[in-house]
Amino acid sequence: TCALPILGRYLWSTTDTTFSITRAASGVYWVQTDAGACRIKSDTVHVNYATSVNVNLGNDTIMCVGNSLTLAPSLPVGASVLWSTGATTPFINVTSTGTYWIKVTLGGCIGFDTIHVTINPKPTVNVGPDVTVCLGTPVSLQASGTFTSPTYLWSDGSTSSGINATTTGTYWVVVTDGGCTGTDTTRVNFKPMPEVSLGRDTIICPGNSLVLSSHQPAGAKFVWNTGSTDSSIVVTAAGTYTLTVDLNGCTANASINVAQGTAEHLDLGPDTTLCIGDELILNVNNNQAVWSTGYVGAAIKVAYPKTYWVMLHEQCGIIMDSITVDFRI
Repeated sequence: TCALPILGRYLWSTTDTTFSITRAASGVYWVQTDAGACRIKSDTVHVNYATSVNVNLGNDTIMCVGNSLTLAPSLPVGASVLWSTGATTPFINVTSTGTYWIKVTLGGCIGFDTIHVTINPKPTVNVGPDVTVCLGTPVSLQASGTFTSPTYLWSDGSTSSGINATTTGTYWVVVTDGGCTGTDTTRVNFKPMPEVSLGRDTIICPGNSLVLSSHQPAGAKFVWNTGSTDSSIVVTAAGTYTLTVDLNGCTANASINVAQGTAEHLDLGPDTTLCIGDELILNVNNNQAVWSTGYVGAAIKVAYPKTYWVMLHEQCGIIMDSITVDFRI
């Protein structure tokens, strides 16, 4: 507001004739006044409105230890700067938790803004050491650590705190807590299990032997329930035989039952001569017997002179016997 003593009439450059005027725009303003006796006095004033200073540091933010935040607001040309850190540069780098402000001065006008920066620690994650187990052994991987409100992401896409590893591979997890992430990796190796087979249960015939074995890769170790550590054993007696195979620390076993095969004896007696009209019954007491007459059964009646034989299929093969029968005239 510009004013002059009241000495007479007034004329402003704005055409106002009042004692004073108010203006909100920059410019050159003058006033004339009649001082009497034809004396006119005048004066001029330059009014300049500086542009207001707006400065914005953004929203309060959170970042993680090890990272830095650059505060670099847009500044008008020619402005002077003062930061809460004492810096007078156009920008500062923030690496610690705190409240930061900036004061920007231009043409007598001041702009001011504040931001709070929180530095959170990165979560420390541990899923355990590398592990080697036998195939079929469960392996549970758990992301352990001190967390506040964590989220999880595993290499298989799972989002739970733990997973079960079922195949050989490298497993990793990323834990996000308080806006910061931590990760850990482990290697799980599944060793193959030996495949052990001794075949189906079987029999062993008198005087015979049976070789038991199971083909395995090089380096396998063998332990039989007989005490043998050979890759194979020779069996001459009935019993249950068990083999345990150790392949790189992984073990499997198999058993086989060996029964004693029967060895029946067929005896039709010595050759004989009968009188006409006599009968002879040949009996082997086995309904599975096959006779030379084609009959299948335990016994036959002999009525003609002939050589008769009988055959029987059993566990240990085929056994036979024969007899020659004559008749006196």
